[in-house]
Amino acid sequence: MTAELWAVPCPNCQASAGQPCTQPTSLGRRAVSWVHDARAEAAEHGPAPASAATVTLARVLLATLTENGASEAAVACDCGEELALSEETSIESVVDILQHIAFGHPTRHSLIVRRDAVLLNDWHLGLAMGLPARSDAEQDWRDSRA
Repeated sequence: MTAELWAVPCPNCQASAGQPCTQPTSLGRRAVSWVHDARAEAAEHGPAPASAATVTLARVLLATLTENGASEAAVACDCGEELALSEETSIESVVDILQHIAFGHPTRHSLIVRRDAVLLNDWHLGLAMGLPARSDAEQDWRDSRA
């Protein structure tokens, strides 16, 4: 096994750089003496490019979270890895954290999105959910004052 294979993380089993590839067992995972083909490919040709869907998601998150007056926004993994977003944040860095969340652990972790400004106000939420413009309670209140 060459040193180049150990220098890259395994995209198949998510073994970190320097760690052996693993294989699932009934109780978890065990280290193996062989290397996944995907790791050999990554060592030889570099990591595979991000999918178009991942890049699109990164663009949408970045646009949504950094517009309309948010002073603080972040995308995070529930392991603690976090990326603070601003107008200077690159699409590549958002793609990196999305790939970390999807592939950086033996099992997929949760995407956590934080923003200090409202993404959808109550009116937009009601419109998106197809709710009437007024609640029954509000309509009753308005009728009683008419």
